[in-house]
Formats: sequence, C-alpha cells, structure tokens
Amino acid sequence: MTTIWQTFRGGPTKAYKNGVGVSINKVGHITLSRGAYQLIGDPSHVLMHYDDRNSVIGVTRTEPGTPGAFAVRLRPGGCGCTIYITPFCRHFRIQMEGTERFDAPELGPDGVLRLDLKRTHRVAQQNPRSKRDHATTKVTTGSDNN
Repeated sequence: MTTIWQTFRGGPTKAYKNGVGVSINKVGHITLSRGAYQLIGDPSHVLMHYDDRNSVIGVTRTEPGTPGAFAVRLRPGGCGCTIYITPFCRHFRIQMEGTERFDAPELGPDGVLRLDLKRTHRVAQQNPRSKRDHATTKVTTGSDNN
C-alpha cells in the first residue's frame, strides 16, 4: 500500500492571550480582549460612535464625566474588559441573535477602534439550553429508518 501524506503547514493554535479580539452579544455587551483594551489605551471610560451607512461601531477612549461616556468594567484576571452599551444598541437598532465576534477590529489613524458589523462570526449559541436539550435528543440518520 502506498501512503500519500499531506503536510499541514498551519501550525499550532496561537495563544490568544494578547490578541486583539472584540465581541458583542444580544443584550448589548461588548467584550474586549486584553490586547484590544490596551490598543485603545486602557481607558476607564469610552465613547461609542456609529456609522449607520457602513454598519460600523466606533469606540474611543474618554475621560470620566464626559457626557455620554460608558464605564469600562475590567474582567477578572486582567483578561480584558466589558462595556455595557445596551442604550447605544437600542438607539441605533443594533440587534444580535447571539454572541458575534468581529473578524477584523482595527484602530484607525484617528484613534477610533472600528468594529464592522458586516464582518463578524457567531461564537456562542443562541440558546444555551438548546445544547443541553440536544444532548438528550436521539440523532436519526437515514439508516435508522428501518
């Protein structure tokens, strides 16, 4: 028997410890990884912006007490932060069906962290109970119909 090997050149999974990752969930919470939080300058407060025509959310650092500023809540273990932006999402009618991760968050030359809503992918299921319910459901294949 001849073996034909295919070599995988993708390498191991890269540690995401300091990567720039941002996600948004259905209740209007944005989570920034440590790398994304550091990218915008480790702020205690941010301003939220929205480009309706291009469906892009913008995040900029600001000082406490700035009108419209959202507090940044640090996550345990220094692994990033969460920003509760429910009023912002409601105002601009931004609705997510589940948790979506932004594919390419980027810091523009103007200091705005750009989050393109057209470039996301689902990272969490819509209903956490559906996984548990699914585990007890029998999976049927074509051969089981006899």
